[in-house]
Amino acid sequence: MKKFVHWLDKRVGTHYYPEIEKYSTEAAFDLKSCEHLLNSLFMIHFPQANSDGWDPEQELERLTQYGTQFTDSQEGVFEVTNKIEDTVILTDLSSNHTYYV
Repeated sequence: MKKFVHWLDKRVGTHYYPEIEKYSTEAAFDLKSCEHLLNSLFMIHFPQANSDGWDPEQELERLTQYGTQFTDSQEGVFEVTNKIEDTVILTDLSSNHTYYV
């Protein structure tokens, strides 16, 4: 993220890097925890992701078709509010409804 913002500052003449560096330093532990969680979840669901010939677009299409089998689903924007062992607690930002995944 910091490299991207540094590149963007140079490319378009903005000066966001000092702010991004400040906040990323303050939130380093949380960012690393989130990165670890996302990487773990990604590799659980896409163990073949590092294999030659894996097509993420094809995989997303397969998941979209597979998802139509579920009768109970919820669309929205969610915040991860907690993690208890293997359960992630999500809160819908518009309704404040809590989901345990």
